[in-house]
Amino acid sequence: MRRLVAACVIVLALPGTAAAATSARSGSATAGAGGGTAELSNGRITRAWSTSDGVVTTTLRRGKKGRNWSSGHSPDFTLTLDSVPTSSVSGWTLTGVRARQEPTDPARPDRMRGVQLVFDYELDPAGLITLERTYTLRSGASAIGVSSVLHNGSPAPCASGRTRWTS
Repeated sequence: MRRLVAACVIVLALPGTAAAATSARSGSATAGAGGGTAELSNGRITRAWSTSDGVVTTTLRRGKKGRNWSSGHSPDFTLTLDSVPTSSVSGWTLTGVRARQEPTDPARPDRMRGVQLVFDYELDPAGLITLERTYTLRSGASAIGVSSVLHNGSPAPCASGRTRWTS
């Protein structure tokens, strides 16, 4: 019994599962995530997110100091599933965000790789319905690419209605 109590005390004393900060660089393109924020930048365009209470775009500007086109609290996306409106601040839970180098594309082996931020969300506590949003920025580019993959691991069909990706 003492061993069980000691094990419980040790587990409770361990730090939480906060995600470690990650970063990536490719030429002038940089990606960073951690401490409740994420950012992509390459000198021509900068986008930053707050990830501490839902995911909102806080900055979208030309360069580092250009005019900010974001309101500072814009949801990253809205998505209607089975007639139920959801967004990056309502319904979905961010389970992680990480920065990485863009994977090599076998179809374009000579293309300069960029950096990416990958946002992982789940809709239900069991993690059956998940969403992965990947932002890609290359050195010298004036646009940020984004892809979204909706995974349905439940036995029930999941109909996606109106989708407004506010990226």
